[in-house]
Amino acid sequence: MKKLLYLILVIVILFSFTACEKKQAKVAREFLEAMDRHDYDRARELSVKSGHEILDMLESFTEGLSDAALEENANTDFKIIKTVVKGDSATVTYEYWQKAEPDSIDIVELPLVIEDGEWKVDLSKDNVAK
Repeated sequence: MKKLLYLILVIVILFSFTACEKKQAKVAREFLEAMDRHDYDRARELSVKSGHEILDMLESFTEGLSDAALEENANTDFKIIKTVVKGDSATVTYEYWQKAEPDSIDIVELPLVIEDGEWKVDLSKDNVAK
């Protein structure tokens, strides 16, 4: 009986660790995936209101592109490598590369803030200019 309880406890702990992605990293991952799919509606849901104007502009740039051009632009991948939280703000650092050039990796920081009680990507003009 003790072995069974021990096994259940170990399973619960392991499940907790695997299911416990930091909220900030989850928001960043979902935002990056939405941008890769050109799903600007979902990206807006995950970003601060002041960043919607930038997403509107990006969406207008892609409206005239062919499906082939959109597919070529979506041929990217990323890996979140670090999340640093300081109060109501966070920075998610990720590696980003073109699938055709996996050795050409850029490291990018994505700022997040709490807005309306939820973590959102901070696409304000000040952060985009950095």
